[in-house]
Amino acid sequence: MRSKLGTIGILIAMLAITVAVFQVHIRILIAPEDPTIKEQLMSRGSELLGLKSKEKATTSTSTGYFDAVSITYTALGVIAMFFGVLSFLQKENHRFSGMAGALGIVAIGWEYVLVGLIIAIIVLILTNLDSL
Repeated sequence: MRSKLGTIGILIAMLAITVAVFQVHIRILIAPEDPTIKEQLMSRGSELLGLKSKEKATTSTSTGYFDAVSITYTALGVIAMFFGVLSFLQKENHRFSGMAGALGIVAIGWEYVLVGLIIAIIVLILTNLDSL
């Protein structure tokens, strides 16, 4: 196998895409939701007084737009692109170089990939409604 750098880039990009796909599960594993002392005190107090407590409907444990998981898969995507460029500069197989770069770009823009996929599914459904 002559395309060592390209293969390394592809493997890193696949790891980045895997982290991006399972980011919700990884966030739960690394930062489980533990109620703070204030939240525990407020819920116990409302139970004692007989008041209904307002439960927060949280779907993700992310504390902000840039958290450790999104930085991880973005950084892995950039590293995969870097290996793709190095592979191209070393005159390795262009297919491996291109695949490492393309998969790195997919990992970097994962949120936009999902939006594009949803739009494509909606368009497919709308085009098939006419044939019913």
